[in-house]
Amino acid sequence: MLKDESDEESGSEENSESEEYEG
Repeated sequence: MLKDESDEESGSEENSESEEYEG
């Protein structure tokens, strides 16, 4: 989802969750 991409750019702690989704 687009939110994932945004999390990577402006996301520090939330980025951790994004990493799990990416695999």
